Amino acid sequence: TVSQKFRVLYAGNIGRIHPIKTILDAAQILHHTHPDIEFLFVGDGERFDEIASLKTREHIDNIRLLPYQPPEKLTALMESGDLHLVAMDNKAIGMAVPSKLYAAIGAQRPCIFLGPNDSEAAMVINAYKFGTVIDVNDAQKLADQIALYRSDGKIWFDAQNNAQNAAQIFTPKASIQVWMERAWSLLETNDFGR
Repeated sequence: TVSQKFRVLYAGNIGRIHPIKTILDAAQILHHTHPDIEFLFVGDGERFDEIASLKTREHIDNIRLLPYQPPEKLTALMESGDLHLVAMDNKAIGMAVPSKLYAAIGAQRPCIFLGPNDSEAAMVINAYKFGTVIDVNDAQKLADQIALYRSDGKIWFDAQNNAQNAAQIFTPKASIQVWMERAWSLLETNDFGR
């Protein structure tokens, strides 16, 4: 019998603000220690070819690449990831919030965020406890955490349950409601020069 692969999904743009080297280093580590873990990159961007080149050059069989998928396939694609991977370089803090994070919440999957601990993405993951935040340069810790989610069902299911809970909060209606409540609280606590 063939054992099912544990899929680490990175879906979306792969550009300059994404610390791809750390992800690729972790994939190389796991290629040797956990052949049942695969990295699926879906999307495009200026660093997509870099991943394809490394995969070919280093014969890393646990990396798969797909182009952007049509909208009718997105739900199935996002739900096919056992663990979602979100990444943002430290230099991008305050300038970008990775939408991949909210896609992971929507798919109700555990998530690893490779990026600054004081960013919005890290704060959301830590607040709702549906994943792990790792420094952008720590490939070994990234590999270790992915392997842990693969091997420890309790950790995976706890994070997945918390992602389901977060998905009930991060809906368009709920998000607008939270925004409105914050706006009203600002109006009530500030007189804005009156």
